[in-house]
Amino acid sequence: MPTLSIALLQALKDHGAREIFGIPGDFVLPLFKVIEESRILPVFTLSHEPAVGFAADAAACYHIGLGVPVVTYGAGA
Repeated sequence: MPTLSIALLQALKDHGAREIFGIPGDFVLPLFKVIEESRILPVFTLSHEPAVGFAADAAACYHIGLGVPVVTYGAGA
């Protein structure tokens, strides 16, 4: 039986997502671990929260599909 994380990643891929952009942080580390181990979608880590949003937006426009940002909440978010 797949976990919620695996089901989410597979659903994103099924709906046209091609990659994930994000910043690993305290509350999303377990999700990042699943993303990397499952290899369902490639993940690109960045160092600035707005850059994650811009990259996901650019990918969505380029692929005419979904752009997927993954960040944790906090002061920089």
